[in-house]
Amino acid sequence: MLPIAAYWIFLFCLFLPGGVLLKKILGITTHNTVLTLLMGIVFYTFGFTLTAFFFSLGALSLGFWAGVALVSGVVLRREFVHDIKSLSNAVIALPSYFKILLALLTVALLLKSAQSPFITDNEGYYIQTIKWLNEYGFVKGLGNLHMLFAQNSLWHVLQAGTNFSFLTGRINDINGFLFLICALYFLTEGHRQSTGKQLHWLLFMPVFFILLIQFADAPSPDLPLYLMLPILLNVWLRDISDNGFKTAFVLFIYLGLIKMTCLPLGLIFVTGFAKRKKLAFMLAYGLPVVALWIVKNSIISGYPLFPLPFFKTGADWAMNGDVYDFVMRVTKDNGYVRKGFLPADTAFFTKLTYWITQGGLYTLMNAGTVILLVATPFTAFIRRQKPYRLIYMALLVNFILILVTSPQFRYFMHITVLCGLLCAADFYNRLRPRISFYKAISLGSTLAMFVVFFNLDLGFAKSKMNKSTGQTRLSQLYLPEPKSKYPAMRYKKARTGNLNYYSPVKAAYLYGSHDGPLPCVNERMIEQFRNKYGVVPQLRGSTISDGFYSKKINKTPAP
Repeated sequence: MLPIAAYWIFLFCLFLPGGVLLKKILGITTHNTVLTLLMGIVFYTFGFTLTAFFFSLGALSLGFWAGVALVSGVVLRREFVHDIKSLSNAVIALPSYFKILLALLTVALLLKSAQSPFITDNEGYYIQTIKWLNEYGFVKGLGNLHMLFAQNSLWHVLQAGTNFSFLTGRINDINGFLFLICALYFLTEGHRQSTGKQLHWLLFMPVFFILLIQFADAPSPDLPLYLMLPILLNVWLRDISDNGFKTAFVLFIYLGLIKMTCLPLGLIFVTGFAKRKKLAFMLAYGLPVVALWIVKNSIISGYPLFPLPFFKTGADWAMNGDVYDFVMRVTKDNGYVRKGFLPADTAFFTKLTYWITQGGLYTLMNAGTVILLVATPFTAFIRRQKPYRLIYMALLVNFILILVTSPQFRYFMHITVLCGLLCAADFYNRLRPRISFYKAISLGSTLAMFVVFFNLDLGFAKSKMNKSTGQTRLSQLYLPEPKSKYPAMRYKKARTGNLNYYSPVKAAYLYGSHDGPLPCVNERMIEQFRNKYGVVPQLRGSTISDGFYSKKINKTPAP
């Protein structure tokens, strides 16, 4: 816990001056220090992305960007000091019970971050993606080695750039930091915008803490969307000036490039096309960062708009089409059924039946989201204010598009959270109970987070080996657990063609690669694609830094 707390303090000192610098460049002012920190996250994400084209994200890259933060903090010290004072004053102004919530949340997040992550994707590709970035930067055709490595999320770029991999292998805890600073925003802004017994909807975020904390102990790209989107929408709603529009648009582009599932929410920015200044800003800011993302995708997978299949490049390292189609089919069918594939001619309404009857947490989340979407139009927010109606229409379009593609609940949970916030706030404000009722709800929800420190099956993961949460140990106070849940995993050397690689001896699931030495990929997965599609990954040159390509061979099992 203590090393993680020190790491979060470092991130604060890195991101705050970076945010001040980005606001200066873009001509943006913000009234909340958390927004400056989020701007710093945006700035350093694209900074490390640019670096990864040419260098590994190790000590030199972190030293350089830390130097940028230091110089920015000195040159722009007036703004820097103002943001620190503003944050301090906002926290001091909070009622005592909110301060208690923040203290409890901080302890819970530190405990959770010190545990071993249990999210399945962490063992599948988070760890390995970050390790490749730490040791090599962007590698051509990395998606050919492992189909999931093709994602190479910008969130993982930021984590790789700041995880001190050259000192320790136990720090991958940026999600906990993001959770804490966003909670600061929810409470400070929610308190500031509440009037009498009319509580602002931001104040109901603690209700979702027990759900969201499951994403805090691994660098999951889902969490930034769940936490930052309510902030984005609040900025867009509260500040109708060009300044508010710019801030919201910067955050939206960032989230859209991390998780494309939220792109339909861009409908709220259509009004900007009618005003020259706003349109000019959207083009001047959006085009360069989108271009950076496109080049990154082209290098990693050969698909400029990955995961969209359009405009595949002719590069020799472009992912094999059969493997790509397999990835897309797995992703699509997993939204409707928990195991296996659906027949190609399955009717859409049959898929929906499977989707709503999966059982357990899946049915609860799916049905709950539908109920919230139906209830939201009846809230006072939607009935009385046009901006909220535009947001609801964007959420509805977003949900429908996810429903017909791959309705995994983590893909639409941002919709669940937003509709849940509006419904909870409207219900509470209509009843107008004593404020002690709200205190009990928010405090109880925050305390409920502590149940995750028992070894519980919360139903998130499909693999039996990845279902349980971590365990709390006294040693975690001074030494965080390794970034993999299986630090004792053994790896064997294997070979296919000109590629020597490491394979986990007993992977948690077929696509698991865990924390093995590079290059690491499950031998069973390679055999699956060899037998099914006649494709194996191969080196493009003499070393793994030259990248990988997919070689076509006969569809016969390897000897």
